[in-house]
Amino acid sequence: MSSQILKSTLAWQFETRTPPSHVQCAVSPYSGSIAVPSSKDHREVSVWTHPKLSSIGRASDIGENGVPDRTENGFSTVMLARLGGHEHAPTAMAFAPGDREGSERLLTAATGELFLWTLDGLGASDDDMQHRPVHGVTATCTRLPADGIGHVQMLSVEGTLSVACSDASVVVHDVTTVAMVARLEGHGGRVTAAALTVHTPTTMVVSAAEDHTFAVWDVDAGACVFRSAIEPRVVYNTVVMDRVVNRVALGTDCGMIKFFSLDDFKDLHTLSFHDALRAHQALSSTHNHCLPSVAGPKIIQASRSFPAGGRLHQHVSPPAADSDGSDSDDIADAVADPVLQLCFPMAVPPSPDPTASGFADVLFGTRAVLLVCVRRGVGVVDANNYAVLGFVDWHTPSHNTSGGVGMASGVQLVQNHRRPAPTTAVLTALVTGAFERTVDARVLHVAADHDTSGCLRGPTSGASATAVDGALTMLSSTPLAPDSPLHAELKLVAGTPTGKGSAGRGTQRGVGATSTTNAPLTFGRKIRSSGYGPATGAPRKMFQPQTGRSSARRRTTDIAGAVDPARFTTKPKSSPVRRAGDPTKSGDVAEAYPMDAPPPTVCARTLSLADATTTSACPAGPKSLASAHAISLVGMAAHGRALAAAQTDATVTVVKLPGMFPKECRTYLGHDGAAVMANWSVDNKYLLTASRSAVRVWNTSPRAPADPVLVMDKRVHNFKPKPDEPPNKPFEKNALCGAQFYYMDKFILVGGGNTVSLYKHKLDDTVDDVRRYVSKSKYRLVTALTHPGTQGITTFAAANSYYSYLAISAGTDRSLCVLDFNVAKAVHTIPHAQARPVHRVRLNVGAPHAAAPAASFNLFFTAAVGDGVCLWDVRAGTRAVRRFCGHVDRAHAVGLDFSPCGRYVATGSEDRRAYVYDLRNSSVCVARLGGHPDVVTDIAYHPLRPELLTACADGSLRIFTP
Repeated sequence: MSSQILKSTLAWQFETRTPPSHVQCAVSPYSGSIAVPSSKDHREVSVWTHPKLSSIGRASDIGENGVPDRTENGFSTVMLARLGGHEHAPTAMAFAPGDREGSERLLTAATGELFLWTLDGLGASDDDMQHRPVHGVTATCTRLPADGIGHVQMLSVEGTLSVACSDASVVVHDVTTVAMVARLEGHGGRVTAAALTVHTPTTMVVSAAEDHTFAVWDVDAGACVFRSAIEPRVVYNTVVMDRVVNRVALGTDCGMIKFFSLDDFKDLHTLSFHDALRAHQALSSTHNHCLPSVAGPKIIQASRSFPAGGRLHQHVSPPAADSDGSDSDDIADAVADPVLQLCFPMAVPPSPDPTASGFADVLFGTRAVLLVCVRRGVGVVDANNYAVLGFVDWHTPSHNTSGGVGMASGVQLVQNHRRPAPTTAVLTALVTGAFERTVDARVLHVAADHDTSGCLRGPTSGASATAVDGALTMLSSTPLAPDSPLHAELKLVAGTPTGKGSAGRGTQRGVGATSTTNAPLTFGRKIRSSGYGPATGAPRKMFQPQTGRSSARRRTTDIAGAVDPARFTTKPKSSPVRRAGDPTKSGDVAEAYPMDAPPPTVCARTLSLADATTTSACPAGPKSLASAHAISLVGMAAHGRALAAAQTDATVTVVKLPGMFPKECRTYLGHDGAAVMANWSVDNKYLLTASRSAVRVWNTSPRAPADPVLVMDKRVHNFKPKPDEPPNKPFEKNALCGAQFYYMDKFILVGGGNTVSLYKHKLDDTVDDVRRYVSKSKYRLVTALTHPGTQGITTFAAANSYYSYLAISAGTDRSLCVLDFNVAKAVHTIPHAQARPVHRVRLNVGAPHAAAPAASFNLFFTAAVGDGVCLWDVRAGTRAVRRFCGHVDRAHAVGLDFSPCGRYVATGSEDRRAYVYDLRNSSVCVARLGGHPDVVTDIAYHPLRPELLTACADGSLRIFTP
């Protein structure tokens, strides 16, 4: 894949009189001309051109008078002009667009001097450039105002404005009016880099200095709008603006790249280029290009098998090896390699696919990249997920040359606008040597279309029903395999109590009749006066006769029996106001979800579970929750009328929506610790909650009993053990990481250790007052799939609202695994998915009233503490599609959720806000929801309305609307 994303060609190489490591050379993005220090006089600048960049020549082929001595492929290298007049040696150069056809401008800077050259004739065609005589370009010089300008380290041009970094200040000029626009002062050290942007409403300048800070300036307002904190171990070397997204990338001397948003002045992500390059090397099975030496000693990491508690395990990663298997230098050399230059290339996007089924295909077919130049070579970083896609060494031989410079001291990257190529960006790179007086001119080709060669593939046997044309998909599209575990069903033997009418039968569950009959002792049968009446129906009210008439039509009469019309009690009861699309009864039909709705921003309702007196689902009666019991996670029911909130005091509270009235809340007790997962059944009747040691299923109907319908605390089953079967041990303490309904409620998945287990079950929620606390529900283990290469699973996720054969698990070794229960094996593993173990996996399960394309169900999210949120596509290989890092998650495992429309993702944050991102642009945060007094721990979208519910660490819930 990397060989297709980046290609490098050495066009030509020449020598200079002045050491090029101390000079900023320039290359024109319009004509391809190059400006370098002259080899004749160190105070002059030479302008060269090479009509066909594919032909290779050397400066040594040029004669004394500039006449070409050798011609290759019919074309020659030509020196167009020698520009003199500086009193000192030029230190920086930059090209600018001209004011007419065939004209360009060149800025040259020396100590106390700043010249603007107008070069006529550079914009000619390639055929004219071949026969142009030496010094055939007309040059006109204009001196720019240089008041207070000392040594100029760097020049940059954007549009008609130029930026010059002089000592500790930044000077902005207008090259059309030859006037100084602004002088930016305030840095405490020498300014190392600066960049400006004109595509924003105001002209912005970002400057970095040796005082370990960077600043953002508003030139139009004449103010410094942002100043970063001092980072003692970081010095910024280069700055580049993104013309598509309002962000900036800054490279440092220690190999770090900081992505910074200019919309809200927040850090988006900090990338270690060499760590990302090492991860790219580990993921690449074949190397088609030369990688720098990043190998070293073994990296031993200490991590826990489970996020809370458990034994401490160690994960040992093998040492990275070079592509050719040779020995590498010490890893410290790679870590200390500074970032020399950055560039966001602009390429023609691929044409839209007429067969694209929706938004997921748009994500799959686009890419934004960042070129990163270091001393040893140039790499391509995906600007959406911050992963390295390819790397090319500077010293790679090309054609008839022996190779480029061995170690670069400076790089200038400019995109060629004269030769646009579809789906490919063509750039010219000037690479100056660190130990020799040579300059290499290289041509870089960066592909912009997405390579689908790394798609996840199904099992080679073809037995998986999740493969469409060989690629994995979340939706099941083929029948089950003959030996699939998903065929299993739990069949109880005769005499086992199941369903209604089984209460009170004297049978042993799953075995047969028992020796002791569970029957009433007085009369031998259950009679209604003893309390064995039906559990359904409305309860009788004392001192109110049952006349059989409707209360709305009840009439009163006088003593004589005459009817008084004025005394009719037919006034209808006032009904609560109902919103559009808010079904409050099972027969109501909701409106379609608005797919173009804006993100929610206004807080409409708030409920504090700490202050609410809820109806406890236990014999103890009402319970007042303590304010210190934070909400750790929430689970929204598919019908949108109930929400389960798990708290750190080992309770789970079900909140009725949309009112969120405290008296309508119901609390479920019984777990031995905080719940790690809360999941609803498809019919929204049952709620499954999992702690670290057991799984419980509750009937959330208003008249259902307070006890769990099913308790899963044994590994294999809950039947009476047989004499010849192995012992059925309970789950180990702190062994489980979660549980959920699966395959349209047919199975239950339980994650623990390094396996995800599949259980078949039968739920029996009938009530028996004699044996109230004895559950009649049964379960049995079907199979268990192992996450390969990991010591423990941190979390997992699978779809239950539609038939899917896949489940995705996350391991303590930072890997992701795709488990196929149709073929009962792991079909793919993604190593090093994030910088830390993933604590949450969220699938796009859609919503009942949202029309989503089938391709969107292949998307899923993962979240890791300190590493943000990653968007993945099961078709997109081993690299994430997007990465969202604008929120704060340094210590807390905050949650996230998909929007039913598939356009947004919302996540909690430690800065007491919830963040809503646009999936199409990982750098844009479309909404920040404030007003929370503590950490926002989890997020849940309403399935019927464009509303967002947030859970806070202080025990409060909030609903946000557009």
